[in-house]
Amino acid sequence: MMNLFILFLSVSIVYSANWPQPEFETCEYYQKLDEQLGCSEKGFTYLRDYATVYCKKFKKRSLSWSFKEADWTKKTGICLQEMLRDNFPQRLPSCRQLEEFAFDTHPICYKQYGICDLPITSQFKILNTVRFVDFLNRRSLGQVLNVSLKCLQKMISPDEQILTQELNLVSHELKEDEKIRAAQILLMAPVTSDQHRKIYFSSALQKFKTVKKL
Repeated sequence: MMNLFILFLSVSIVYSANWPQPEFETCEYYQKLDEQLGCSEKGFTYLRDYATVYCKKFKKRSLSWSFKEADWTKKTGICLQEMLRDNFPQRLPSCRQLEEFAFDTHPICYKQYGICDLPITSQFKILNTVRFVDFLNRRSLGQVLNVSLKCLQKMISPDEQILTQELNLVSHELKEDEKIRAAQILLMAPVTSDQHRKIYFSSALQKFKTVKKL
């Protein structure tokens, strides 16, 4: 038993010593991590096709954003990387668990650095940086729901919660053009008042129920 513990500890120390250090200037952290763990080769492409892509995209866009927006972007980007570093290998022994954990950290870091304190126009800049189609990924939509409920809690109606959850449930059945339209429904919702938003989602939910019955 002791030998197994020593072996586990030695492996942990080796991995920790070679673990890439979080940084937001080049976004190479995720690429290095993927090369080290070989997750993409095993079919888990979060590090290569999601984290790396959006790290670079947010980095590029933040160059033309306000100081508050750019500061939020950098701090959140570092937070996402640190969450992986600080929880390996104890909580992330496999690529599958790393991928699931990584998606779950997005709402945590978004809220930790005050996305809800940014102006609504800034929040939509951030949301619109993500491709429409990615919002209908089951995990991504869960993130949007999590953050939206926090930021817009006074404006969220029961119909909006039901519609968002329904879209989440059927996301795997939708074609790409349908995913884009579904994501647009969420992103185009008015933020002028809770009443406007309530009317919007009440109508959208009724249309969704009608289409679902066909």
